[in-house]
Parts: sequence; C-alpha cells; structure tokens
Amino acid sequence: MRKNSVMIRAYLVRMLLLLSGCAAMYPQPQPGEKSAQLQLKAFFPRTDYYNAELISAFEDDQCTRGPKAGQLAELTWVRQKESTVRVRADQRLYLKTTAITTRVPEVGRQIMTQVTNLRCTRVTSFVPQDGHTYTLSLRAEIATDCPVELVDAATLNKPDDLQFLPVSKACAAAPLGR
Repeated sequence: MRKNSVMIRAYLVRMLLLLSGCAAMYPQPQPGEKSAQLQLKAFFPRTDYYNAELISAFEDDQCTRGPKAGQLAELTWVRQKESTVRVRADQRLYLKTTAITTRVPEVGRQIMTQVTNLRCTRVTSFVPQDGHTYTLSLRAEIATDCPVELVDAATLNKPDDLQFLPVSKACAAAPLGR
C-alpha cells in the first residue's frame, strides 16, 4: 500500500507541474563563455509527504521570461535530490525557488480523498563569479518560510551581493518552476 501512496503523491505533484505550463530549460553557457557552477541541493525531512523543489532563473526580480530564463532543476525526494548546472558569470542571476509539499493521508488500507498541497516561494539574486562554484541549499519545511542558503563552495561564505527579494505579484503568478 505504501508504494501506491508514493505513486499517487508523485502523480499529484506531476499534475500540478503540468497544469502550470511547459518547462523551458535554462540555456547554460556555451564552452568558452564565462561561467560558474551552481550546485542545487534539497533536504526533505519528511518522507510521508511528497516534496518537490523547483528552481528557475529569470531575467529580473519580477520573474520575467526571456532568452536567459528557464528551469534549472526539479528536485524531488523520489527521483533527484541534487543537481549541478552551469550559469552565466559576471551577470546578476535571479532565482525563484518554489517548494511544494503534497500529502495524501492514509487510513488503514484506504487512501483518503483529502489532499493537502502547500507551496512557498522565495526569490534570491546574486552575481556569480567566473570559475566559482556555489551551493544553493533548500529545505522543504513550509512552516519555516522555505529556508534558502547560498554559499561559495570554496569559502562557505555567502556572496557579498546576495539578495533575498520580496516575492512580487508577478513572481507569485508566474507558472511553477518556469
């Protein structure tokens, strides 16, 4: 029964993603272009929920789509808990992270029809430096306001220009992870 529950949770989150629009992947820099590595890591403290973290890059803090925008990763506790992508260096990078937690309660051998979906979004920004590696850590803890931590992997310090920005109406309305 546990396997069926996990499959239903995965299906429900997938449906949320499909309903939110098609995903355009982030256009990573070409070889020879200035770039930095961005390691994306998610921590999922509860396995009785289906958790997903969606990380996207946008043109600005209003989540404007454009040629340098797109989905960086979709992290889930079932499939992929981390990913590494190349990002453009020496240009401000606007990141939208969205945590989705779905719970399908079980009673005995029956899955109840009540589904709980929680979502929170954070917008961060910084200027990656050429040749550096950064780690963006996410925690799927909706109650604690989607903690996001970004550090330079070599120094474990936050970038000096790191900004945690308010989530604008445009960003809140932008399709999930896109």
